[in-house]
Amino acid sequence: MAATEVSHHTAMGLAMARGASVEAPDPTEDPFPGVATLERERLIDEVLRRNPGVESARQAWREALARYPQVTAFADPTLSYEAAPGTLASEHGYGQVIRLNQRFEWPGKQALRGAVVLAEAEARGEVLERVRLRLRTTASVLYDDYFVVRRALEINRVHQALVTALRRSAEAQYGAGRG
Repeated sequence: MAATEVSHHTAMGLAMARGASVEAPDPTEDPFPGVATLERERLIDEVLRRNPGVESARQAWREALARYPQVTAFADPTLSYEAAPGTLASEHGYGQVIRLNQRFEWPGKQALRGAVVLAEAEARGEVLERVRLRLRTTASVLYDDYFVVRRALEINRVHQALVTALRRSAEAQYGAGRG
């Protein structure tokens, strides 16, 4: 097992710990209590926190990263004991065998399997980042749409007030005999 693989595994583990999931939010709770104006970054953070796809991709990355120590470790040793029951009362002695076996891989196979697992874990980490990026982009675009709709509603309210004032003015002019 190469030192660079171990350091790479450690670095990916630290990156995963920094992006550790938090407890799943209650879907009935208000994600923005007491907020008068929604902020883009707050919306994006909440989308990332509540989306199950992010947690699913994070767990897939975590599973792939957890396999590295397993595939680079030596196989467990085996201990066996055998007895020859017909030799218990034999004049030649009691027949028994105790064996301790350890399987060793061909040189380089463990390191190669470790490199494959690290590559798979890195690919899963990239999938997680792709999911996060897609959600960030979608939330940001939807925030822009939200802003446009909010602004259009404000303009509509102002126009309604202006039209109401114009109508009252026209009615007053008509009532006074000047219209």
